Amino acid sequence: TARMWRFRRLLDELGLHAAPDAFANELLERHMRAVTATFVFPPAHRELLEALRGRLRLGLFSNFDHGPALRRLLGETGIADWFDPLLISDGLGYRKPGRAAFAAALAQAGMPPGEILFVGDSVEDDLRGCHDAGIDVAWVNARGGPAPADCPPTYELRSLPELARVLMP
Repeated sequence: TARMWRFRRLLDELGLHAAPDAFANELLERHMRAVTATFVFPPAHRELLEALRGRLRLGLFSNFDHGPALRRLLGETGIADWFDPLLISDGLGYRKPGRAAFAAALAQAGMPPGEILFVGDSVEDDLRGCHDAGIDVAWVNARGGPAPADCPPTYELRSLPELARVLMP
């Protein structure tokens, strides 16, 4: 895979040219397990998703670099099948905030931009990307920084559980 080649280059830089690609792939898998082991899924987030999934169609669109690792993590948390579509830039071929990424996401969702509320925490990837795509966005602004004047969020939240007040008033 493309991600494995990072580790192949590392092995080459270390003078380990003869190390098999399988070893580079093993390094990638161990690295991804270490990365995903740092993820935290707060109980309040699970409760919110459980409440919403019975009422709304939920999708996930992530710029994560290694789709298999994120899919494994979502499976381990028991929520992988809660999302339709489940889009990861690694497999999609595009990254947010690119127009092509949002066009592909909209196509896979099968919905027009006006029927979607995107929830994200990145000014560049989420706010700007959604603004350019004509999608409403609930911005999780945990740090309390100012919203950009050129692409303000539809809703501003301090934490993800606050989304309940927007979607379940």
